[in-house]
Amino acid sequence: MTDPRNATPAALAEERLRETVPDPVIRRELAESVSSGPDPSGALDRLLPILEADPELPADPEARRRLTALVGSSRALSRSLSRNPWLLQEDSQETVTLQLHHALATIAGDDLSGAIDLSESVARYSDAVDRIVSHALDRARVDIAERHPIVEALPFAVIAMGKWGARELNYSSDVDFVLIHDNVEKSEVASRSAALALASRLVTVLSTPTSDGAALEIDLDLRPEGSIGPLSRTLESYARYYEQWGEAWELQALLKARWACGDPDLGSRFVALTEEVIWERGLDVESLRSIRRIKEQVELGADQADIKRSRGGIRDIEFSVQLLQLVHGRFDPELRAPATLDALESLHRHGFVSDEDHEGLADAYRFLRNLEHRIQLWDLRQTHELPTDPMARARIARSLGFQRDPQRELEERLREVRSVVRDAHERLYFRPILDALVGSPSARLGVEQAALRLEA
Repeated sequence: MTDPRNATPAALAEERLRETVPDPVIRRELAESVSSGPDPSGALDRLLPILEADPELPADPEARRRLTALVGSSRALSRSLSRNPWLLQEDSQETVTLQLHHALATIAGDDLSGAIDLSESVARYSDAVDRIVSHALDRARVDIAERHPIVEALPFAVIAMGKWGARELNYSSDVDFVLIHDNVEKSEVASRSAALALASRLVTVLSTPTSDGAALEIDLDLRPEGSIGPLSRTLESYARYYEQWGEAWELQALLKARWACGDPDLGSRFVALTEEVIWERGLDVESLRSIRRIKEQVELGADQADIKRSRGGIRDIEFSVQLLQLVHGRFDPELRAPATLDALESLHRHGFVSDEDHEGLADAYRFLRNLEHRIQLWDLRQTHELPTDPMARARIARSLGFQRDPQRELEERLREVRSVVRDAHERLYFRPILDALVGSPSARLGVEQAALRLEA
């Protein structure tokens, strides 16, 4: 028996694990990992019920690595794993919630333990949501087939938008998409009725919570006419809307449109339409100003603790990159990458962003997104605000590698990052040449001629 008065945290943790984990080597590894993590005592309390539910789980090295990382950073996933420990090793087809928890447990476990970086974690999670939505679409078709037999032949596709479309989805985020259908021959009315029923059922399947917890947060407000618009439209209807009524912010949102699941041909035709809308129509001066006004309104309403919307936050980076893409991408297709880091790299490679701004913004984006993930993982809540509680801040700081004085180091690093981001944002986002170029005939020039115009 270890004397608690003289024992190290690892020794005390090992003692508490003695009955649950008989293998001394595995027990010591678990104890050392948990006791050196971001929340040593709380993590051990969350670890024990999971081990009691599945004593064999620690024998799997990958599961063990992910598990010790998760219990220190996510009490929501820890609760789920205490009921369903198999989610660390096996996927689930039972509910959307369990499918999500499996994806998060494996991907966030790899992320927190340092096995993968930000780019790989968000891409893997976005791909997992592709599969979840695809399964839900199959189920929704079956659910409405009796009332709408035509649905079996109905071309229907899900177009991912926002961070999901760019394959950089947050661990706890709205899932933005728009829905598109085509008419079955000579059955326009029946096709529209079936498409709307399928869309409604799909949203219900994806968003209905279960006893396992919340499902996906679905956001369909990027569709034409927002919340008052139909859930699904034909390609022709989308084309008419964007041509006649589409606003600048909608054009900006289309930068990240991507076919996710459903009919691939219909999806590719929609993406081709978005490319035509963005790059053929382009921005004019008033559109540029309206995007800036919207950004300013969002920023003014943000709390200082909000690392996404406030000055020097994630949105400053995203909007700077997207505005440069919208202006310069009209005559350089290589600038059209949907993911923020990929787009920033391309803008730097082609000389639109300096070495210093590229390095500073890329580093800041990775830091802010990793911080955002640590904030969200704790309770799987869609929040972007750094908590005010000092213990919570210290836990998050330790999970990011700050050890000496975690809370102070995190706050200093955040101040530095915000300063770098805001400085670059104000220089890039309000660059005078952008106002001069939008609506310019150079958008109709070839790449070489446009490059010469820009150089001049």
